[in-house]
Amino acid sequence: MSTTAKQRSDPLVPLPGLLAEMGVPVEDVLTGTGLAPEDLTPDQFFDLSTILAILDNAVLRTGREDLGLLLGARHTTAVLGPLSRVVRASPTLGEALLDLSSMQGRNTSAATTYLRRQGEDVFFGYGVHDPRLAVSAVTQDIVLAILNRIIAELTR
Repeated sequence: MSTTAKQRSDPLVPLPGLLAEMGVPVEDVLTGTGLAPEDLTPDQFFDLSTILAILDNAVLRTGREDLGLLLGARHTTAVLGPLSRVVRASPTLGEALLDLSSMQGRNTSAATTYLRRQGEDVFFGYGVHDPRLAVSAVTQDIVLAILNRIIAELTR
């Protein structure tokens, strides 16, 4: 039995507001996904392929290649759902990022985050499990922007 890769919906929650600011109807971006604007609420899980289609549609409809950065910049640690409480309670940034990476499976069955230390440098990575899914730059941008916001929040 095959299961589809699921991703927490929270990163998409600010999308309708961002699209409205750009004069793009959210319904246009959701065309063909089977979702309606009222579905873009926290604590839902969607197929990752649906989320990727929404993000790609949003870039296409807005003409904004930086849409992932703009969308990710609207987040706080709350985007992590219940995991946000664990991350906020971590005594150091390093432990918070380790907690985020080790428990990210609570938010997705589609991708993974990881930390790798090399000398004094620390690398944070993100990868999608299913090689059949086309992951565009907008996806990487939203992950990068959300991580930036999380680090900014945790380090004040």
